[in-house]
Amino acid sequence: MKEYFVAKAEEVSEGGVVTVQAGKRVITVFKIDDEFYAMNNMCPHKGASLCEGKIDKARKVVRCPWHLWDWSVETGELEAYTKKRLPVYKVKVVNGDILLYTK
Repeated sequence: MKEYFVAKAEEVSEGGVVTVQAGKRVITVFKIDDEFYAMNNMCPHKGASLCEGKIDKARKVVRCPWHLWDWSVETGELEAYTKKRLPVYKVKVVNGDILLYTK
């Protein structure tokens, strides 16, 4: 697994997002209820940046800003069609640093 530094945990506000380049991937980290979740930033439908989408904290989804598709930040599943999913990644906070892990 590869490890990437994302940001200091204290720098990310509740409901905030941080987007990082992890190798060839662009990954967005979301903070919801003091937990961090990471998934591919690009909506596969038309390529919208999910980091620009609206977060629904209660449902833990991010809404694609172009076509309003809701993606679970926990599982990567598309709410309307759960067979469609985006890759999600492990995130940990270690000594105040948000770390992202990819294969």
